[in-house]
Amino acid sequence: MSATMRNIIIALAAITVVVGVFVVRFLSSSGQFTTLIPRVPETCEAVPAPAGPEDLVIDRENGHVFLSAYDRRAAWGGENVRGGIHRFSLKGATYSIVDVTPSTPERFLPHGISLYTADDGQKTLYVINHVSPEQHQIERFAIDEKGDLRHLETIQDSAISSPNDIHAIGARQFYVTNDHANTSGTRRMMEDLFRWDDATLAYFDGNKGSIVAEGLTLPNGVNGSADGKSIYVTESTDRMLRLYDRNLENGTLKERDRVFLGTGVDNIDVAADGSLWIGAHPKMLTFASHRNNPDVVAPSQVIRVEQKPGGGGEAREIYLDLGEQISASSVAAVHEGKMVIGAVLDPKIVICTLDEETAR
Repeated sequence: MSATMRNIIIALAAITVVVGVFVVRFLSSSGQFTTLIPRVPETCEAVPAPAGPEDLVIDRENGHVFLSAYDRRAAWGGENVRGGIHRFSLKGATYSIVDVTPSTPERFLPHGISLYTADDGQKTLYVINHVSPEQHQIERFAIDEKGDLRHLETIQDSAISSPNDIHAIGARQFYVTNDHANTSGTRRMMEDLFRWDDATLAYFDGNKGSIVAEGLTLPNGVNGSADGKSIYVTESTDRMLRLYDRNLENGTLKERDRVFLGTGVDNIDVAADGSLWIGAHPKMLTFASHRNNPDVVAPSQVIRVEQKPGGGGEAREIYLDLGEQISASSVAAVHEGKMVIGAVLDPKIVICTLDEETAR
């Protein structure tokens, strides 16, 4: 064998090893080697809902739940889809989900949502609206006493480039996760494949937007503490929760901690006791297959993170379904002993009655 041929064989073997290591690490970081043991309380029931109830918020003053939903598969297939905001009450034994979407804006594909209550009691719902793959905006809706919506305004800003979730902290102030640095094309796909940390968190101060956190890998959910001093962000592909200290005067952030949760974390709800409830995708590649094929089910998971005074905390799995009750859970929120779970694509939600130990 010639020296040239020997070098070619060595080079090909080295490339094969490198590719093999990359594939194994990618599969491992996507949760594909994780053994899942179902944890579904008997008190959980699936409730029919509009397709794709990806995010939800609870008005804890009256028990109203607002769902953000649209049929993503139909939209991806080229259909002219208009999504909506839907409402139901957690009070009572049955749940009647009604569409409360105003006619404005005409083009409406809602994603992340956030509820803000002003000191005078006025409630505002903030909604991310994907008008097109290249155009994204924030819609503000006033909420009346019955829970109906009235469109107030549309906000656009160059800092809001690939929005996924939103957390409102004022009458016109909010944070938004930009889940990718690239809005479309090959580079966007490569961000996911190679887990590039090019994504950002934006802050809109009432007049203009700015980037307040960089170096993020698919930042997904965002929420904050009741006192406004902390901001929480999930990174789906890094399976990480980031915690930031917030400057109350100008909205800037300083990273305080990172918590590895070992699952594809999605949206965050902050419960009345300050604990974080996170919808998650424990097998990210199975979730990707579910996106492409409705016959493939994807596991659903809910994680509760309880922070401890002075730092640290405890993460607990509250719910794990292999995809039979609901596929690809993206959000979970709790109120007065009930947990509501939403999903990226399924035409349903799950509502569980929790025991006191689990709910606390």
